[in-house]
Amino acid sequence: MKIIISILLILVYTVMPVFGTRTIEERTASSDKSGYKCSAPREKCAAVLGLSEERYDELICRIAEAEKNFDETCDISDFNIRNSFDAERTLYNAVRLCYPENFHLEYSYVLNSSDEDGDDETISEIVFFYKYDKDQYQEILKKVEDDAAVFLEGVRDNDALTDLQKAIVLHDRINERCHYSTAGDCGTIDGALCNGACVCDGYSAAYAYLLDAVGIENYYVENYHHIWNVIYIDKEPYYVDVQMDDGLRSGAIGHILFLCSYAKMQNMREQEPPYYYDDTPSSDIYDDEFWNDVDTSFVVCGDAVYYAARDGVIYRWDSDGRKAVCDMSGEIASDLAGYEDLSEDRAEFLSRCGVLCSWKGYIYYTTPCRVVRYSPTMGTVKTVYTFDRKADNGNYGIVGLWIRAERVGVEIYDPIGQHSYEILSHHTKRFLAPGADGDSNCDSDINMKDVLLLRKVLAGAEELAGYGEFLSDLNGDGNVTMKDVLMLRKIIAGDE
Repeated sequence: MKIIISILLILVYTVMPVFGTRTIEERTASSDKSGYKCSAPREKCAAVLGLSEERYDELICRIAEAEKNFDETCDISDFNIRNSFDAERTLYNAVRLCYPENFHLEYSYVLNSSDEDGDDETISEIVFFYKYDKDQYQEILKKVEDDAAVFLEGVRDNDALTDLQKAIVLHDRINERCHYSTAGDCGTIDGALCNGACVCDGYSAAYAYLLDAVGIENYYVENYHHIWNVIYIDKEPYYVDVQMDDGLRSGAIGHILFLCSYAKMQNMREQEPPYYYDDTPSSDIYDDEFWNDVDTSFVVCGDAVYYAARDGVIYRWDSDGRKAVCDMSGEIASDLAGYEDLSEDRAEFLSRCGVLCSWKGYIYYTTPCRVVRYSPTMGTVKTVYTFDRKADNGNYGIVGLWIRAERVGVEIYDPIGQHSYEILSHHTKRFLAPGADGDSNCDSDINMKDVLLLRKVLAGAEELAGYGEFLSDLNGDGNVTMKDVLMLRKIIAGDE
């Protein structure tokens, strides 16, 4: 005879994983269970529960199937899991992390069974409570999938990028679009990907989802009050803490906790208790890599990744390595020359506030007083926006930039340390001009027809229509002259 005792262990459900690239049926049928999430390596979870890895996989599949079907309970009595604090904690994480789409689960708890003498207590059943019905859940899931596609654009199925490059770009895209918030569904993937507001749970869940989508193995790590990720690069595990790398201004992204070792994480988090702290990531080969000193986002443009160093030099990172392609340090110095009243520390701050983003084949970069557009295909740079400090009541300058859904915005830092935002509707044409530089007649091709048109324009016989004037200004000096015609001829001839 069994006596059922209710043990409350699993608290309000706040950490939700993300959906992967395979269905539950595909995962269940496969011997590879890497699509499931846990808060420690699979073998460690199995050992804590007293199971073989094969039996642990069966347990996870059963729990995942029950959650998927909105079942009220899941019977696990046949696994004979002995009750202990560590076992209950591991099972708790299995419930909340095993199936990527389970953000519909609100909370759950376990039921224990024991014999009449109260000996040999085992965990027999899991009870689930859901915050959405099936129709509501499917509606939210569809939005999650649609919004997630934006994060994955140019990364998923881009064979020119390595796993490391994909991982750092996705890390940055989350931080570009999300901010720390405890409001609403802050611990879930829909809060992060759809609403752009979440706590560490949401950051790590969103990152796990995006990594799943591009085929990078990962799992969760937690202590008493924080959760982050372990990801595998070249079969080696590393810590990544997306939320702690989040910047305070648009486009400013930290990378101190990207691909770091257990030793580095311990040094960074000496004040935190190491409960349930996984020490698997032992490799320190990336602890002092170049991205530790990069404050801009790593952005994808075609078959390469671009970033800007703190001195204003833009780099291209592709299969051949990293090389400087555009030096904006002179423009930064020129902008700062007009700030005679700035203190040294304020000038240093502005000099390091460059923001990088990509849009339709171009790289955009900010200096203290301008936004420039760099063409990777032609190597040309032109100014697309100028910030007039004197006309703007003495505001310090540009510290942020974003381009979303055909809208452009800059972030301005003012003398008392506050930030303001401006939607540049009147500059959108210049920012988002379609076509390639040199396409003067806007026919989506660059050839001698464009050269002949420019000659007629300079002779006063023709006028440039649409975006033609902007696309014809190849040297970015704000005017269309014979210098641009000569540059265009060299481009057509393949000399530039």
